[in-house]
Amino acid sequence: MKQLAFIVLYVLSAIWFGSIQASAQSTLNSTEGAVVPKASVITPTTPAAQSVEPKKAASWSGVLDSTVQALSREGLTSEELDKHFKEAGRIIGETNAKILEVQPEVNQLSQQLEEIGPGPGEGEPAEAADISARRDLLNKQFAEADGKLKEAKLALVRAQQIQKSIASNRRARFVRALTARSGDPVDTTFWGRFLSGFKGFSRSFGLLFKDSFSVVSSTHQLETWKKLALPILLILAFSILVYLRRTLMAFGGSLNLPKENTEVTNPVRGFFDFCRFGVFGALIPIILYLALSKFGLLTARLDQFMREIVISLGFVVLAVSLAVVILAPSDNRKRIANLSDATATKVFHLLVAGLAIATALRILNVTSVVLVSPFEVSFGFSILTSVVVSAFGLCALWLIARDSEGRPIYGDPQLRVISWRYLRLFVWIAIGVTIIAILSGYIALAEFLSLQLIFGSVVLGTVWLLLRVLEALQSGALQNQEAIAQEPLAEASRTSPNQMGVLGFGVSKLLVYLVAIVLLLLPWGYQTSDFFLMISRVFFGFQIGGLSFSLSTILMAVALFAVGYTITIALRGWLNNRLLPTTKLDIGVSNSISTIFGYFGFTLAAVLAITAAGFDLSNLAIVAGALSLGVGFGLQSIVSNFVSGLILLTERPIAAGDWVVTTGGEGTVKRISVRSTEIETFDRASVIVPNSTLITDPVTNWTRTNKMGRIIVPIGVGYDSDPDQVREILLGCADENSGILRKPMPIVYLMDFGADALVFQLRAYLADINYSVVVQSELRFAILKALRAAKIEIPFPQRDIHIKSGSLAETKPAARAAKKLTGRKSR
Repeated sequence: MKQLAFIVLYVLSAIWFGSIQASAQSTLNSTEGAVVPKASVITPTTPAAQSVEPKKAASWSGVLDSTVQALSREGLTSEELDKHFKEAGRIIGETNAKILEVQPEVNQLSQQLEEIGPGPGEGEPAEAADISARRDLLNKQFAEADGKLKEAKLALVRAQQIQKSIASNRRARFVRALTARSGDPVDTTFWGRFLSGFKGFSRSFGLLFKDSFSVVSSTHQLETWKKLALPILLILAFSILVYLRRTLMAFGGSLNLPKENTEVTNPVRGFFDFCRFGVFGALIPIILYLALSKFGLLTARLDQFMREIVISLGFVVLAVSLAVVILAPSDNRKRIANLSDATATKVFHLLVAGLAIATALRILNVTSVVLVSPFEVSFGFSILTSVVVSAFGLCALWLIARDSEGRPIYGDPQLRVISWRYLRLFVWIAIGVTIIAILSGYIALAEFLSLQLIFGSVVLGTVWLLLRVLEALQSGALQNQEAIAQEPLAEASRTSPNQMGVLGFGVSKLLVYLVAIVLLLLPWGYQTSDFFLMISRVFFGFQIGGLSFSLSTILMAVALFAVGYTITIALRGWLNNRLLPTTKLDIGVSNSISTIFGYFGFTLAAVLAITAAGFDLSNLAIVAGALSLGVGFGLQSIVSNFVSGLILLTERPIAAGDWVVTTGGEGTVKRISVRSTEIETFDRASVIVPNSTLITDPVTNWTRTNKMGRIIVPIGVGYDSDPDQVREILLGCADENSGILRKPMPIVYLMDFGADALVFQLRAYLADINYSVVVQSELRFAILKALRAAKIEIPFPQRDIHIKSGSLAETKPAARAAKKLTGRKSR
């Protein structure tokens, strides 16, 4: 958890940087004076239902009506759109809460009305007066509750439509701003106007700083608590930063990384260096800006100017830190990019120089907008920014392409955010489009693409480093689990934490990808409020066709099922470990009780979860009909095994611990589950037997009623042996064995006059048939020793072969041949 906490902290910081940039982008767009189209919002009439809170519903309706009228006006700024968007969001939250509050009441009243039924029809006998009065009261209460519900749903739909309309307007403004042709950049007269306007811009820039110094010098006019709170908050904020920085570096140093594997070590160490110098370095100007802004030390124009400076400086620190980590121009042992020393150094200096120039031009551009300078000034700075980024980007790509040692950031193919081959092609295309846009006069599009090249590169590089860190942490966790798994009995305890660890890291990687997608989409006309709107709609409910889905309801049902299942497992463990061992029930009955209780708890938790999800259990009849159709085709064996399992648990022809002989094998019953029964053979192999087999086929159970059983030990002795003496020896051996019962008494039978021996059988009963093999072995040892002591022979099979003289065998064929020949001659 401590490892993931730092990653979450970094991800939240990245989201904050993206939201600040998107806010600045929307502010810049608002200064271009784009026209907002009329909002296409449907305004249905308010229902005439009675409401317990008419003022609240009227307030919602009034706010929404005024918002619709405001959106129909021309020339709304981004701040005004944000205000209306937040107001609609507030109404969405209130209406969702009201719907959750009123919906159960409406459902309860509806069920009561269904139970009481409609009034008697014409010609039917009259009902009791109290029943009729109760129906009228329920109808009145239902009308009031249903009216509140409909008003809340109506306000919810209108607010969602307004937010959707505002989001569409924002994206339409964004597209129009990018596709608007600004002028001809190769016009010489334009650059003359730019230089003349730049002179006035310089004077206005000096006045801006003069105003800022006058504001700072007026801090003595602050209230006393503000004078004390400002330095205290700054000291506290920087102290927290220092503590987090030291803790993060201590955590990075504690990682056991393989020194020989630089593909793992360098990215992980580079990520922590990036956090130490980049992330925490970027937070310093942000904290200073927030402190000055919240305490009212910045004027409106100065606030806008300082915000752009803070964003630019923070982004420069992040980009330079990332370039240092990936290119490592001063130490090739830490380098992640697969570049030569000369190329890495040149590319690094080229990127830093281009980034510094582009940032300075961007700040001057924003300053010209803040100071309301001539249009040519802002237009010229935008052209210069696009040209600088395109030129330096082309030079960097050319140097990388000429390098003979390979391509940067190849590493493990499974950990690539995007293949360098496709990324390089995308960068070439983006720079080409930027150059074409500059020459065609689409300066806003060119500046946007150039800035997003820088921003996207920083986001992708950061995501790649973060994924490598997660992969290293996961590998370390798995190695620790493998060390624990060396113990013989550690497998059962290791499986669950191992799976949870893999799942946790998988969710973390998914979160990183989602944050990266959000950050990359923010500058393209989207805002964080749009994403939060989508999340809220998914969470509170959405419709697909005629079906309604609500993530909150689903999560509540899943949580309820998890709680019910956890309680079932806990109670089942208490039964197995505490209650059932204190009873006189055998292991089979205890196992049946525990299994049936587990099935009951699981079913109850599932029913409660289905009910909480809003499903009507009466509709399960349709599901049952579909299942019956499936049973008739492909589920016969499954249902047969399930029913057979229930029969085994109730009738108990076999139970856990029984010694059984089946067509599938012989062994001890270990577990009876829903579909099958596990039998452990005497060779410690597990045989899975379907439950239906145990019901339909013959099964020999040696220990069903009790564990007493009979053993038979056959023995053969020579024909010259005394049978009575043999019987006494066998009975004596049986009496001396402690495993043989005295009642029923052991008995000896003379079973047969064999071909080689007199065949005797010693039959005896054991208290526990599970020890039959052990007792039989002990008896054979004792019998062999006793017979040898009595000099009684234990014969083995013998055969006597008698070979007669060969003359007769030779004369008979000759005589037969002579006889045949004589007969032929006589004929």
